[in-house]
Amino acid sequence: MEKDISHYFSRDVINPPSVFEGYKFLTPQQSLEALSEAEHKGLIKRGEADLALGLLQLGGIAQFPGGLGLMYDDVYKNTFNTESAGQSLNEIEQSISGNVDCLLAPEHSGIIPAAQLAYLLNVPIIKIKKNGQNNNNIFKAQVDSYTGGERDKLYIEQNRAVKSLREFSAKNQICEMVLVDDILDTGAMTLAVDNIIEQMKDFGLSVSLKGVVALLEKKYTGAREKIKAELNIDVISGLVIEDIGLEPFPWMRIQGVDSLLSFSS
Repeated sequence: MEKDISHYFSRDVINPPSVFEGYKFLTPQQSLEALSEAEHKGLIKRGEADLALGLLQLGGIAQFPGGLGLMYDDVYKNTFNTESAGQSLNEIEQSISGNVDCLLAPEHSGIIPAAQLAYLLNVPIIKIKKNGQNNNNIFKAQVDSYTGGERDKLYIEQNRAVKSLREFSAKNQICEMVLVDDILDTGAMTLAVDNIIEQMKDFGLSVSLKGVVALLEKKYTGAREKIKAELNIDVISGLVIEDIGLEPFPWMRIQGVDSLLSFSS
């Protein structure tokens, strides 16, 4: 039985405004052409265009327990499209400033992008596990699942953390960490991971959460502003989603393209 639920971070249901009045609806083909044109004009980077293209061709919009959201299981989750995400991760790597010593990767959707980014940065990864083990030898926090509606327990095993950070402890150096995930939703995941970092500090480990990286970011939830206000850390994303909707057909609006892009499926 879970003894301590004080480290619980609720995920607010923040639905998109779904405002389509005043914007031009584009067909799936026009949407692809609009991405290409925006990239050519320098309004978006190639990595942003690639991520958006992957979403439009293989993703969609669906209603989840946590509200209306992006459906991308076959693009950047259960199946990971390295062709769509590769350039974006290269651009993210170039955007990271200062020293990074380690990446934190939550199961399961954060592991693959974290592995690719770790390769580019030449740094190790510490995996944040979900659910499963339940004992006192863990750093833990709880957060609501956006897609499933249940509460996930996040944890890092103490003995693995100690082994991974032994080098920094021996040199009395702080290990600068960056959280890597598939999507920046409401910021609850980042706050929960920061709490785990604080537990690690209390245990005597020299660690610090330097920033958070996400392939996708929902702008309308205000997660970026919340994280910066509460944690004062860097936030870097590959593609900023400004709005999404289901009517009259599934669409999304991204930063840099002032039209409603429709999904192919």
